[in-house]
Amino acid sequence: MANTLGGVNLAQIAQQTLETLSAEMPIVSAFTTDFSSDVADVGESVSTRVATAVSAGDATSGYSATDVTSTAKTITLNKHKHFTAAFTDLEIAKGGMDMLERTFVRPAVHAVVNAMMDDLLALVTNANFAEETVVAGSAFGADDVADLAGDLTTLNVPKSDRALVILPSYYASLASDNAIQAAYAYGGGGAIRDNAVPKVHGFNVYEYSDIPENQYSHTPSGGSAANYNLQGFACGPES
Repeated sequence: MANTLGGVNLAQIAQQTLETLSAEMPIVSAFTTDFSSDVADVGESVSTRVATAVSAGDATSGYSATDVTSTAKTITLNKHKHFTAAFTDLEIAKGGMDMLERTFVRPAVHAVVNAMMDDLLALVTNANFAEETVVAGSAFGADDVADLAGDLTTLNVPKSDRALVILPSYYASLASDNAIQAAYAYGGGGAIRDNAVPKVHGFNVYEYSDIPENQYSHTPSGGSAANYNLQGFACGPES
């Protein structure tokens, strides 16, 4: 007997989609300030201001007015990113809109966010932020983060909400630092269990694999200038 059973062994379509290979994104609020509550209408730019530091005087002989100055800070809204996909009626009928959304929305969102991050991090240059330090990725540890904290404090950067955004190689070196892995130092073992670096010397630490190779020139004490690629940055929300 030879049966011919066409159409019996049907292909099965899984509802679950494999995970999209997407880079881990740092929290943008780590190095931006949100003016959403102030800016309610569409416009071409957003403007705020920074007050110049002032000095207190001796009031023994009375009070005299001192001129004050604020500097305008204007951000031109000229970076508009999008990803648009189109599906035919037949594609929607076969795949279902819910499945198409579940499959393509996440990589689309990631593409837009990644493009936005590229524009933001392209601004982290020697011309815009001249303070730098050189540390090899394999040697990066908690002591280096403490040095960065001291550098920011010297520059009068507020201590609240500081962030450190670094490449995976530097994150891995920091996560393997004995001072961070020791569970008793933090009351938990997140560095070992979850590869999660806790807050270190006042910094929330973020790992990001797509930091641009913007070049910085560094002149060591008694040495000659050399160029280095950007490996990460320490900052506050005012950045």
